[in-house]
Amino acid sequence: MFWPTELTSVQVLPELPNLKAIFDKKPVKGPENAKSIEYQPSPEKDPIIGSVTQPVYTESYKKHYARSGLHLPYAILTYRGLYLYDSRTCSPISAHIRSDNSIAKYGSNVKVRVSPCGRIFAVETSGNVALIYTIRTDLSDHEMLTVFNSDGFVLQNGLPLPRYRVVKHDEAYEDSGLNLDEGTANGFVQSLLKAFKPSTENETPVTDFGLRLRLILNVQSRLADFFFLSNLHIILVNKSPTAFQVVPLGKDKKITYLLAENLTWYPEEDRNADIIDFHYNYALHCFCWVNSLGKCWLAQVGKSKDITLLEPDALTGMCLYSGSEKAILTLISNSKGLVYVGLHDGRLLLFKIGNNGSSTLLKTINKPPNAGQLRHFSLSPDENTLIIQYSDGWTIHSFLGNLNFSTFEFDPLLISSPNDIRFIDYQNILLTHADKILRLKLSGLNFMSDLSSLAVNRPILFSADALRLFCGSNRSSAPDTLKSASEETLYNESRFADSWMLQTLPLAFTQRNSQVRASCANKRGTFFCVVGEKDVIVFDCKLHLWKFLDWKQEDILEQSASGRCHAFFSCLWYQDYLILSAREEVFVAENAEDPTFDPAVYVFPPSCLKSDAEFKIDSTVWNFKLPNAGKGARPNIISVDLDLSQSTLIVTTNEMSIYTWKIREKSADSVSNVRALLIFEKLSLYQLKDAFKELDNAMCNVRSVLLLRKTDLLILDGTSLFIVSKQAGTAQLSKYHISLVNNQVEYVQKLDQKTFLVFDGSKILHYSVIVDDLSSGTNLGVPVNINIGNEVESLESGSYDVESSGVTPYPLTTQQSDSTVYGVEVECYSDTKIRLVPTKKNYLDDIIDHQIWANIRVRKSDSMEALGITTVYRKMHKLPHFKYVLELLMVRYIQHVYEKKLFDSEDEYFDRLFELIKMTGKMYEILLNCLKKTEAQYWNVLFEKLGENARDIVGKLLHEDQNYKLSAHYLIIALNGEKHDDKLPKDGIESWSDTKLKAEDALLFRSIVQKLASARDYVTCFEMLHFLKLVDPKACTEVIKSIE
Repeated sequence: MFWPTELTSVQVLPELPNLKAIFDKKPVKGPENAKSIEYQPSPEKDPIIGSVTQPVYTESYKKHYARSGLHLPYAILTYRGLYLYDSRTCSPISAHIRSDNSIAKYGSNVKVRVSPCGRIFAVETSGNVALIYTIRTDLSDHEMLTVFNSDGFVLQNGLPLPRYRVVKHDEAYEDSGLNLDEGTANGFVQSLLKAFKPSTENETPVTDFGLRLRLILNVQSRLADFFFLSNLHIILVNKSPTAFQVVPLGKDKKITYLLAENLTWYPEEDRNADIIDFHYNYALHCFCWVNSLGKCWLAQVGKSKDITLLEPDALTGMCLYSGSEKAILTLISNSKGLVYVGLHDGRLLLFKIGNNGSSTLLKTINKPPNAGQLRHFSLSPDENTLIIQYSDGWTIHSFLGNLNFSTFEFDPLLISSPNDIRFIDYQNILLTHADKILRLKLSGLNFMSDLSSLAVNRPILFSADALRLFCGSNRSSAPDTLKSASEETLYNESRFADSWMLQTLPLAFTQRNSQVRASCANKRGTFFCVVGEKDVIVFDCKLHLWKFLDWKQEDILEQSASGRCHAFFSCLWYQDYLILSAREEVFVAENAEDPTFDPAVYVFPPSCLKSDAEFKIDSTVWNFKLPNAGKGARPNIISVDLDLSQSTLIVTTNEMSIYTWKIREKSADSVSNVRALLIFEKLSLYQLKDAFKELDNAMCNVRSVLLLRKTDLLILDGTSLFIVSKQAGTAQLSKYHISLVNNQVEYVQKLDQKTFLVFDGSKILHYSVIVDDLSSGTNLGVPVNINIGNEVESLESGSYDVESSGVTPYPLTTQQSDSTVYGVEVECYSDTKIRLVPTKKNYLDDIIDHQIWANIRVRKSDSMEALGITTVYRKMHKLPHFKYVLELLMVRYIQHVYEKKLFDSEDEYFDRLFELIKMTGKMYEILLNCLKKTEAQYWNVLFEKLGENARDIVGKLLHEDQNYKLSAHYLIIALNGEKHDDKLPKDGIESWSDTKLKAEDALLFRSIVQKLASARDYVTCFEMLHFLKLVDPKACTEVIKSIE
């Protein structure tokens, strides 16, 4: 999950020398008319028409990137040029400018795509030609793009990176400093030394990738779209007739061809329609396209089938959408099993793809009110964030549709209406205008990439150079170690400083790591860990020190001699013990069938985190290495979680084997000098592979596993949430009972053993276990709908229709102790003033409202989920804002009854809500606040339900309770209500100055004011006199004299 937080650069295309002059100086090779080649001047003034960024989500890219340690470039396209930019420094590194002759012969550039490995670019031209470009593949440290001065001396290569050392806490209150040891180069000095001493390590090098035109593909039929099937194959989609061609880019020269009319499942009318948008997903091996009829089709490649052969029987298709409003765009998310379909009217449809080839419409997201034509989709590398581009702005959504950011919320800015927008990597997005290239820095949410119960309970917002740690509902109640941090590290806005702590990441970490794989803080807030792709660092909140894990190449990547990235992907904490998990990645070994690396879990003791201790793999006190099953594909760890309430470690593999350990702490023994240590006692092994194969919604892409009771598991697989219960029996499949809880889940948060929350992208669902019989499966009650700001309509089909009036703060975490949802949203004042701001919302009103309705239903059924009203009060009356929530519910109630006269005609809801109000002992105070929160036209609804009017209440309070303060306020209510009920002129309500106060009312006013003055309640006295002066100034003067 990402939010834009800073505009970091605004660029234009680089100026190039006179291309015609350079060409004329070169010796002529080839045709004699080569000298007639012409170039239009000033290519840097050409309008930008497109861009493409690296597919960092593909396995092919991860392999090349991780083994080489390079950051591959992104590309900018003009009608005649292709420019490459370094993804870390934004430096232009290569350009290919086509001549006028090339434009005339092959057409101008239209669109650019990139291969899965990121090293091949394909450009479509208006002349129905595909130009294939490549960059260097045999790169080394010597292939660097350096900066020279006018005398030819090397100034710099890349960004200067000082060599840092840890400064002890007693030396200075800093986390790092320059390493001034003899023989160690720092930053700019090191850049100079690199030119004379190649053995000196580069800091952040700008690599000279080069750019070469390798192939020109002349397409016979009109080209509708194209896509890379692999690094060596490109698929061309043709018009008239609709057909697919697979063209090899390597030594193989065989071109395969498939006509749409040969697909038996593709209807006749669709075969004659052109394909207007086409997408191929590498992980799922499936196509998705939209044709000119406005239909969206999904074609899946059969298992063990070679897609490059384009055999008709290898493809099975289904129509995802064929509604009256035409579809125009589509996109696939493989990790979540989702397909996004954009309609001509701007709506977004979310489909869930099942294992049996079925599809389910999850929800419809309506476009912002001011948005124009839908133009483009873009998914973040982790597929947790979706960018939707319109003709006049763009929005950022969570992968299930929550509106996190919208340019339509602000005045027109430079970032508001780009021609194109894409993710560069995990920390930046690229926006292009006709004459500008913009780069926006992002802030991300830690648990979306590494979902764990610890991370959800204490979320971390991270950016390229800093992170913000959630401290709790208020910093005053936060752990002492968090409050002891330097005030300079706190965010300079009080709203963030109340509950969040800002900490800058070390420069040595930010320059070496472009991705934060995981980050997590321990429960007490004394430590937090950050896992990049090359470093693991731990921050001591008390000493304010960073500590780097000293890992060796052979520790984690035994077979990747040239790789520079470790395999750690997850971090957890049990008390002050750090738990790191490593898994086999695609880049670990050349031969994936026989790697020597074992996926493992490592536990580090608190002693190794001290400033003077070694922090190495050898420091672990316990580890678990995943056993190899023998022949076939090796198992791999995909999820690690920790249930603190039951002290249980949970490890899940891609074979759906779930290992659990009970963690026990052995106390220290001063006699034998034995330190306290952890004991991991193996519990259960759940083998769910066969059971999950039978489930249509299962993907075996587990994101989180939690213990719901003692033996039941709560498994989040993709976007589907399952409950797994052990069953008695001997057959393998009868051991487990698996039930689907919800099939659209962004994350799940466990509150206690019987309660958990689910965020479905539009609202929060509060689930509770209503049967506590361990011999039976888990039985969940009807969930409580917690509204976060979206207008959600549940349709008969089971899908949602979601309308957002504006940006909805994303719910980061929920605290049960104060019934509060803590979120975050973006404020944007200008192009350079973009910032995250925290939000919070109390959801106790949703809980009480749900319990009241459940109590009403229980009378009509045998439901076991409802609580008695007395039980509701006993459980909730000590929670913060309980009385305010009752006021809020009563206000909503009387407004609803006023608008719908037949609502709650038997007073079932009112009686229960009124019973809760009476139990507080502050009935008339709460009702008074309800009346103050509504207009006078609604008051009679409440008084009719109570069976008494405001004057009756005044008499009761004055004579029975002798509560002069409340009687004063109710007297004002009574007079205002009577004034409103009088027959009024057509032009509106009369002014109070046109009337006189009745004698008996004036006498009552005088009596109450005198009593209040005697009790020294001058605030209420002033309120009454202020009202009386508006009603009858003469009577007010008389009351004042009587007091004197």
